[in-house]
Order: sequence, then C-alpha cells, then structure tokens
Amino acid sequence: PNGCPHLTQIDNVQHVITTVKSFVKKYQHNIGSHSFLAGLHNMITAQMDAKTLGITHRNADGNKIVRWKFRGTVLTEACRSGSCGKEESMAYAQDASELLLSFLVWIKEIDMEGGRIQTESILRNGFDWDRLLNSTANNDSEEMDTALSFELDKHLSNANLRRILAALPDPKSLDARATGTVEILNASQASSDGTGVSEVLPRINCDGHLDEFWPWYSSWQFCNVL
Repeated sequence: PNGCPHLTQIDNVQHVITTVKSFVKKYQHNIGSHSFLAGLHNMITAQMDAKTLGITHRNADGNKIVRWKFRGTVLTEACRSGSCGKEESMAYAQDASELLLSFLVWIKEIDMEGGRIQTESILRNGFDWDRLLNSTANNDSEEMDTALSFELDKHLSNANLRRILAALPDPKSLDARATGTVEILNASQASSDGTGVSEVLPRINCDGHLDEFWPWYSSWQFCNVL
C-alpha cells in the first residue's frame, strides 16, 4: 500500500530476494566473490543473533545495530583474481552495489571540526557510486582504500531478514572467510560527543508489526533444499 515503508511490502522484499539470487547464480562460481557473500551472510546473521548482540532475552532489541565495514576493493576483487577486463570488473562492482543497496543503507562518515566524525545515512540516490566504482575498476589506490560502512534498512523485520538469508549460500560452501568487520552499536547510547558516532538509528520493525501479511504458503518458497 502507498505510504508504507518500502521493505515492509511483500513485492519489495521479493525483489531483494530475486536480486540476491541473481547475484549468487551469476558469481558464486567465481571464488573471488566468496568473501563478499560470506561477509553479507555474517552481517545478517549477527543482526539476528541475541548472543552476538549481547541480548539476554528472546525479544529482538531494536537499539542493537550491526554495522558492516569493508574496503572498496571488495567491490572488484572477484575479477582481480582472474583475467577479467575493465568492463567485467565494472559489471561485478555494479551488480554488487545493486545487491548492497537493495536492502542496506550506506553510512557515510563526515570529518567534522575538532577531529570528530559525524555519520550520515545515505540511500541509493544520495551517493555517487559511479565515481567509486570507476575508481576501483581503474586501480585508483586512494579510492580503493575507502572504507565503506553499511547497516540494514531500519524497516526490515527479522522474518524478512530470514527470507533474504535463505537466498544466500551457506558459508560452509564458500572458500573464503567473511570480508570486513561487524561492529555492534547501541542506538540508545549514540551521541555527538566525539566518540565517532553521532547518530545511530534504531530498528523499528524487528518483530514485523509493520510488515504486509505474507500468505501461509509463502514459507515454502524460501526453504533451502537439503
């Protein structure tokens, strides 16, 4: 329905799942993509894992936020291990970016006076991805060393995260460790006092109370074949 958050709607979540499946089908054969896929799986799993988040109760805590950080080189490393040309490298980077931006939010760090860092959540239309992708494809070392940070869209419920996770390969089937690092942030303690975090927005739909109702048979569509 109009006016409802984007990733609470079935069609939009299914579009994310289709994007994930298409990327996996196209690139999983290339071992260079495995660290990226493992890192994405690790981030989603961490966001839903009470032990990782330090939660002692079973109910999800929307204030506990996982932030995934990795280098810009990750967006082209799948082709660096092979004989890909610039066009192939760019195609991988574009597809990886489309996957990321389908359900993650880029967190841009902005240098402030006094050495403080302010963070700003940027959606797809707020970032010049073409500049970064062209830099990584052209071996621009300064741009390639750019640290990218992502968080999950705040409207994604744990139920929909499980649906997305089911579209990713099991890390045990991948031949590389997860790229980057995950950091656990507490939205209730975020401040602008020079700690490096000025704004951490809480998840507002962990339990799915905003989600469009999925038909009872929908769970069949996302079961992994054993």
